[in-house]
Amino acid sequence: MNKELIIEFQKEHFDGSSCVVEGLTSEVKAALGCDLDDELVVALVGAPTGSHIKVGLKRQWTDEEIPDGEEVPAGIVFVIANDRYFDEPAEVVVFLDGLVNRIGIYLKLIVFKNNPGLKGIAGHMIHVMAEAAGKVPGSSRLKLWAAGGLLWEDMAPGLRWGGYVAWPKYGFDCVIPSPTRALFKHFPYYPAGLDACRLVSELIALDGGRDFWRFAGEGSYMNFDLSQGSKSRSTLDKFLQGWRSK
Repeated sequence: MNKELIIEFQKEHFDGSSCVVEGLTSEVKAALGCDLDDELVVALVGAPTGSHIKVGLKRQWTDEEIPDGEEVPAGIVFVIANDRYFDEPAEVVVFLDGLVNRIGIYLKLIVFKNNPGLKGIAGHMIHVMAEAAGKVPGSSRLKLWAAGGLLWEDMAPGLRWGGYVAWPKYGFDCVIPSPTRALFKHFPYYPAGLDACRLVSELIALDGGRDFWRFAGEGSYMNFDLSQGSKSRSTLDKFLQGWRSK
């Protein structure tokens, strides 16, 4: 891994000192039982350079707020405004992850601008978030709904959703969705080993697996395991190692 290049890129595009955090009240901090300061918040939500972050407490989402049925957890909501990097404000939720003292981070909306100079920036964002999560006791996972796939309509005419392809490159994983698995019987020879795969990470590791997933994959909820030494972290490290050559 070219650490110098990575450090240089992240210093330029994830400069926390240039960001403004609004609304980090004592009530918000008490909701999760951990002490979040502005600096940690900026890194934890992956805010790029020059972001304005609004913080709020969401105890319940309405159908109006989530018309597509996405299961977004209640928690502390961070809305990240940054016209240089995002097509629309990003939204990240820090939530209690099932058990006491376990904290998850849900990426509700992340749409980076299509800028060749920022190629791979989403992977760097996940790296920044994962490093920051290591400073928060009990951090368990990053979670998101990876959009797109064979059963999804176009985002706009001729424009397909691509989250289901992009996020696994950075370490997100899930059980292969049933619409994709149902197609395995039609591909008995290639990619070889297809039928033995249970996880998306196993499928895309096959020779030809990435191509198969691109045309036959289906969007689903995916997780990034924040544990040290996890498969997620290993996948992210491999992405960063080859980042400039991609």
